[in-house]
Amino acid sequence: MNRKTDSGHDAPAKADLKGCASGKSGFMGCTLCESACRHDAITRSWDNIIFDEISCTGCGACASACPLSLFRMEEDIYSKMYSLLEPFNPVPEKTAHKILMFMCEHSRHLLDAKRSKKIKYPAVLSLFVPDLAGISETHILRAFDLGADGVIMFGCDECTGQFSKVTSGLAGQILDEFNLGDRISIIKNNKNTKSLVSSIESFTEHITPSPLRKFEPVVLKNTSNRQILIELISSLAAKTGIVPHTVIENALLPFADISISSSCTVCDACTSMCTAGALVRDEGSITYRYGNCIACGLCEQACPEKALTMKRVLDMEKLIDNAPSTIYMSELQVCTSCRKPYMTRAAFDRISCSFIENVRDDIGPKEQIELIKNQTELLMYCENCRPARAILRMEVLS
Repeated sequence: MNRKTDSGHDAPAKADLKGCASGKSGFMGCTLCESACRHDAITRSWDNIIFDEISCTGCGACASACPLSLFRMEEDIYSKMYSLLEPFNPVPEKTAHKILMFMCEHSRHLLDAKRSKKIKYPAVLSLFVPDLAGISETHILRAFDLGADGVIMFGCDECTGQFSKVTSGLAGQILDEFNLGDRISIIKNNKNTKSLVSSIESFTEHITPSPLRKFEPVVLKNTSNRQILIELISSLAAKTGIVPHTVIENALLPFADISISSSCTVCDACTSMCTAGALVRDEGSITYRYGNCIACGLCEQACPEKALTMKRVLDMEKLIDNAPSTIYMSELQVCTSCRKPYMTRAAFDRISCSFIENVRDDIGPKEQIELIKNQTELLMYCENCRPARAILRMEVLS
């Protein structure tokens, strides 16, 4: 990713995109940040993303959308959430509501109007953010992990519309999985203070104390959106005693399953393209860590044998158990001379077949057979032993 800056300009968002999956080697990959940006601060030039810091408004949509958290905002929302919710530990009385309300800065005047008119409404903990687009599903889940009974998203038409497309849906589906559904409310700024109060009252009427109140919040060990999501879902499973089983297929979410067919030669093309650490080559095998995959598709595009298939699917149970699993293994070919494993059997067979497919047509059938035999025989030696074997064969023939 490239940056476009002017001297002395301090952009609200900062980016360290060495591990960006937007594209590589001519292949186009992840598009999450450019799709999320509404202010033309993030654009694409073929497989490269360009970040224009001058156009950045600091809404935080890019930081919210990137699973790897390669975009960063100066404002630490997690710390503010903890400060607001922590005073309620120990747990308040069972009848008390513990509701966190994220508010965009454009809606601050409605609260000011409420105060000036002395309008009362149920107590909520207000947390102001530049734009609701900067709130991710991890922020919402963290609120419940901290003991919140409900979460309200209150903002202008623009940012509530942007937020509600994916984030609230995913957070809601995860909460439903742990019997914590119907605890998220999205309220649009209709410039009417009484209507706002009515919406808050309507939401709080059906909210019951969260069963998570009695548990200590998990200590977040990671800083990327994806790893925090995994930690929070694992925490919810441990606290509720529920193992999630929901599988959402064909969803436009950054999760995917990978399968590899027998035509794989373990050539390292897919693993070298994976910037998220989901695919790793270990000699003759390939391991896959489901929770790390962000569905960028670079591995599938790069596979020369078309052996790898990526299927978009969110499997919540696999997110809890994020241990690597071997998804493909090939027998290793051993050098005839030194007995060192030097390539996979699948790669050996593929190269051997290429000798037949690309045989010279300017020689006779007997010479063709002999050439293929000699090439295959040399292939049975590792890269260190092969030159000596080739020289010996030339001396014998001469």
